[in-house]
Amino acid sequence: MAATKSPRLARARGYTMIELMGVVIITGIAAAIILPQLSDDSEYQVDAAGRMLLADLTYAHNYAVATQQYTYVTFPVNTEYELCTSVHPTVSTITSPITHEPYTVVMAQGSASALSMVNFSTWNVSNHSYPTIAFNEVGEPYACDSSGNLTSLISGATININSTENGYKRTITVQPNTGEMSVQ
Repeated sequence: MAATKSPRLARARGYTMIELMGVVIITGIAAAIILPQLSDDSEYQVDAAGRMLLADLTYAHNYAVATQQYTYVTFPVNTEYELCTSVHPTVSTITSPITHEPYTVVMAQGSASALSMVNFSTWNVSNHSYPTIAFNEVGEPYACDSSGNLTSLISGATININSTENGYKRTITVQPNTGEMSVQ
């Protein structure tokens, strides 16, 4: 006795054109909502740069206390910074404990950095545009000018990190006396 297939069973094995078009339309709507949010990663880069700079400032603070010598974080241009043990008359950059290279961080378009959409728009150290923050042997922060002259932080220090794409910004703050740091 030969088995016969009913028309209802044959239809249950596949999808109708309407079902397939519904899936395509829903996928297209989801992609239109999600993809624009994923494609602009400049905000993520600014957040990552803020956390990285905060970590490096904390490292410089701790390095000064551990080695009992002044440690400097200098911003030679608006797309990089370096950690140093002296800035005048010559810059003596600390060796990174991770890469064993000079502790210089570069964030610039066209660089190998993953943070190519980020720059430091302004830094304000005790109401001056000093390009360097110094920490003494007990971790107290100072402003340092290009001649190596140190000035106590009266009102603290702020460093603005901007996106080069959309103006998104984060601000690192270093408090006077204690050197306590935060990112907003």
